[in-house]
Amino acid sequence: MLNHLPGDEIYTEDKQAIRQLYKQAHFMPVYLSALYNVGELIINRVLRYDQTIRERPTRTGRPHLLNDAQVN
Repeated sequence: MLNHLPGDEIYTEDKQAIRQLYKQAHFMPVYLSALYNVGELIINRVLRYDQTIRERPTRTGRPHLLNDAQVN
């Protein structure tokens, strides 16, 4: 995650590495946030995930409503 930009998604491999470092090596979230150069809130969010892989990777937000032209 050396080239991680704010707002970009964290890759699955990095999420798995964060979880392994936390559970097996007992790294604290403060140290992980400094190591991966992201906020501690992001690290805590990754640690709370049920799964490391996104269930629907193509969906990035709420579904948009169709306009009249698309309905017709």
